[in-house]
Amino acid sequence: MNSRKVIVGVSGGIDSFYTCLLLKEWGLAVKAVMLKFSSQDEERGRLLHEKLNKLNIELIVKDAESVFQEKVVKYFVESYKKGFTPNPCIVCNSKVKFPLLFEEADKEEALFVATGHYANICRKNGSFFIARGGDKDQSYFLCGLDQDMLKRLVFPLDNYKKKWIGEQVLDFGFHDFIESKDLCFVYKNYRTFIEQFFPSKEGEISDTKGNVVGYHHGISHYTIGQRKGVKVGNVPRYVIKIDVKKNRIIVGEEKELYNSVFIVKDCNLFVKKGFFRGREVLCQVRFKTSPKKAMIDIKDNECVVRLREKERAVTSGQFAVFYFDDTLLGGGWIYRIVK
Repeated sequence: MNSRKVIVGVSGGIDSFYTCLLLKEWGLAVKAVMLKFSSQDEERGRLLHEKLNKLNIELIVKDAESVFQEKVVKYFVESYKKGFTPNPCIVCNSKVKFPLLFEEADKEEALFVATGHYANICRKNGSFFIARGGDKDQSYFLCGLDQDMLKRLVFPLDNYKKKWIGEQVLDFGFHDFIESKDLCFVYKNYRTFIEQFFPSKEGEISDTKGNVVGYHHGISHYTIGQRKGVKVGNVPRYVIKIDVKKNRIIVGEEKELYNSVFIVKDCNLFVKKGFFRGREVLCQVRFKTSPKKAMIDIKDNECVVRLREKERAVTSGQFAVFYFDDTLLGGGWIYRIVK
């Protein structure tokens, strides 16, 4: 392996482009790899090729459409069928994006892989960990990676601010970037996208006592905590639960959204299970929520999470990610809420 060579995963956005520029300035031999998930990515690739060519950086466009459809799109649709609210970015990172980037790195004999994520790699007691990024922390989305990846990963943007990077790129004369978005494969409304795979089926909306109070147009149109689109009388009502077997949406008052105990499955951990025994850690149940103190009881690859204080709208299908201070310990997907 060549320790001067680095593969940079690029999307067409400013962050990954600046990562290439930065590593090039550091004197590394940079080769960029863009994963093509559909024909919609062709324009993105063309614009990116023009920019990277000015930096004398080769762009490899790797066809990942079939594996993306199998690992991410199928997971996305099946989750909604089961009444879960998926997080495709985490699944894509762990099962598609990073595995393919490392595959290309091995092929090119490049020791390192870099991306434009705002996170940091640190080493503690001989093991590698991901730590929270500074300006725009994205460590939450990296909870599914493994130790072999961490020791070869580089996140150069950790100490940079997003706004400053944007200004620098413009000063270099580069513009017309296509920024990536959360649902990169959904080009319109996600509900319309899901309709292609399974048509909506109307059903009942009931309150928490079982009384039918209205009707819905399909369970895939709803997620836990949702208020918009829940038309039940003249008082605010929120989605409390999705009953797939009965094709029913259960609604209630906002105070009924708060829970503190839930089950997490398929845990991917960067520490041994014994680390959690009797130790309070931090648990984050969505990307944009603040972490809360929690106790984690692990058995096999499943765990019971007990938050010190209740969290609003803990949602089955989303990921619970664990931290000790700012260090990522791992995470898994929320399977069931314990009332």
